[in-house]
Amino acid sequence: MKILRDNALYVELSDIIILAKLPDVTSEELANNYNRDDLFIKFQDEESICFFNKKECIIDYDYVSNLSDDEIDKEISCIEYKLDNMFKDNKKTFFKNSNNYNDIRLRMLKILKHNLYSLINYKSHRKIYDDYVSLNI
Repeated sequence: MKILRDNALYVELSDIIILAKLPDVTSEELANNYNRDDLFIKFQDEESICFFNKKECIIDYDYVSNLSDDEIDKEISCIEYKLDNMFKDNKKTFFKNSNNYNDIRLRMLKILKHNLYSLINYKSHRKIYDDYVSLNI
């Protein structure tokens, strides 16, 4: 999850790990700001903020925190439906398409799976997230 507040962006470590490559400035900021006790890592460099804001694979906390449990369940069901359809279609077309097409589909599967995990994790630990954000961010 990511949270934008007062010219700083806070990103959950599990979301950073899913990204294959970080810009040098972002890697340096990560090294300087990492604390294993923190739920989110703070980034203030404009390049880092821009980098993470462009990543659709990271769910926005402000969006999710305003959803009811039923709305989160609907989001989860929607992602599960997309994953299921992509998986079924992927099995049929995987060997018929170019490697580039397959790479894009696999990346989309990875993003959807990660978003699904993030939503389920937030719903399961909503109070922990909300308390942490209200006290620390």
